[in-house]
Amino acid sequence: MTTFRNSKTAKAISGVVGLATGLFMMGPAVASAATVEELTAQIQALLAQVTALQSQLGTAGGSSSASSCAYVFAKTLKMGMTDGEVMNLQKVLNKDAATQIAASGAGSPGSETSYFGGLTKAAVVKFQEKYASDILTPNGLTAGTGLVGAATRAKLNAMCASTGTGTGTGTGTGTTVTPVGPGVSVMIDSSNA
Repeated sequence: MTTFRNSKTAKAISGVVGLATGLFMMGPAVASAATVEELTAQIQALLAQVTALQSQLGTAGGSSSASSCAYVFAKTLKMGMTDGEVMNLQKVLNKDAATQIAASGAGSPGSETSYFGGLTKAAVVKFQEKYASDILTPNGLTAGTGLVGAATRAKLNAMCASTGTGTGTGTGTGTTVTPVGPGVSVMIDSSNA
């Protein structure tokens, strides 16, 4: 059984390495990406491919190693914003009853919006306080702020991209290291976003 699992792990790593190699071979196409949004879109597409490969490997053996979501949070998000990342944020927050945006109506599961309003801010505060040791304590905070900054993005990215082996970390400078699979991470510098 251990050999079989190691074989699945080897296949997953090979798939991720193959995707990374393909990305590096596309050099000029990647280098032509002019904005953080374009790079984020490329990373999200790769994450979706990795998730699909992991799902295929997981279902072949009867257990899934797929990520819980395929989003990459690269921007500071705050109240009053309207952005596609806000909708993804709401989707992630709605996966946990303790951080759910709303039980019904706008922002509720299946009715997420791209607007960062008071309900989203309150849910972010709950999320930050739930994961205080990862988000608040390292920054000398004792209560959630509702601002999705580097530490909150790092936790969200770690939760979204983790296969159970990664622990994404934010450096506090706008850079987020996101695990995308066993032994593979993506670093996103969102200080210009």
